[in-house]
Amino acid sequence: TAVDNTRTPDIKPRISEDGLDKIKSWKLADIVESAQLKALRLPDPLTASK
Repeated sequence: TAVDNTRTPDIKPRISEDGLDKIKSWKLADIVESAQLKALRLPDPLTASK
């Protein structure tokens, strides 16, 4: 790992930023989908029990 650090010091931070960006957009999409699924699932049991 020490050799990698000295060989590619500029690439490491770039990879971290790209990785964080991808993770953020994936998490956002996941949260939005979960919220939509919950919103769609909640009314169903409520109307079914009423």
